[in-house]
Amino acid sequence: MDRSFVSLGGGVQSSCLCLMGNHGEITPRPEAAIFADTGAETDETYRWIEWLEGKLDFPVIHTRRERADRLTDVTDALDSGEVLNIPLHSLSPEGKKQMLPRRCTINFKVEPLVRRFRSLLGLAKGQRTKGKIAELWIGISYDEVSRISEPRAKFYGNRYPLIEKRMQRVDCLRWMKDKGYPRPPRSACWFCAFRTDQDWRDMRDKSPDAWEKAKALDARLRERHDPRGEKFLNRRSEPLSEVDLSTDVERGQTLLWTDECSGVCGV
Repeated sequence: MDRSFVSLGGGVQSSCLCLMGNHGEITPRPEAAIFADTGAETDETYRWIEWLEGKLDFPVIHTRRERADRLTDVTDALDSGEVLNIPLHSLSPEGKKQMLPRRCTINFKVEPLVRRFRSLLGLAKGQRTKGKIAELWIGISYDEVSRISEPRAKFYGNRYPLIEKRMQRVDCLRWMKDKGYPRPPRSACWFCAFRTDQDWRDMRDKSPDAWEKAKALDARLRERHDPRGEKFLNRRSEPLSEVDLSTDVERGQTLLWTDECSGVCGV
């Protein structure tokens, strides 16, 4: 397969993959990177994609899925009573925590990307091919090897160059730093419940508009009583406007170990 494309999520691994392909460290050079834009990334991620486009010798193709449940405006969807197929944390009346099922990645990233990929190859809807005619580079690193999956369609094959090179996420960051590139932000929708406290802090400090929208949506999730339990965006199942996002240093915890451990005791 001589035709190569990159699945660009906008985060560390896929951005590193694009840049390595541009440097010729992974061959053949991609024809394009496909960015499946949900319309709900933070401003920081959109700024990063714009920066990345200026560094690549191949184009970044944006694709977006528009449909009735409007992932780009989940507040309106909530108002209209539509099912929110996004990840949410639930806290039952008995105190049980769980992550609710979601379909957003398939509906708004994978399926739109595959359709655009098909059109870039000149294939009509439903048109079959004799074997795989192109490869899609996936930004899964060696520390995420369990995420490897089969392609969604038969006309292309998935390729995992970072795994081939045994590169972990930290290696991607090191490679980019060595080349003089800035660190990419974490790519995720502004309401994504998979965010860590660090991710929420970054949004609060770097994308204040998205932070305010996230807090408002989080509060709206609990306005209507649900006998099955309350829903939250934060993994602690606490209101986003109230959860403690301070770091260990800010809470003084790491200061307890100052000058007491060289890190080489071998225990």
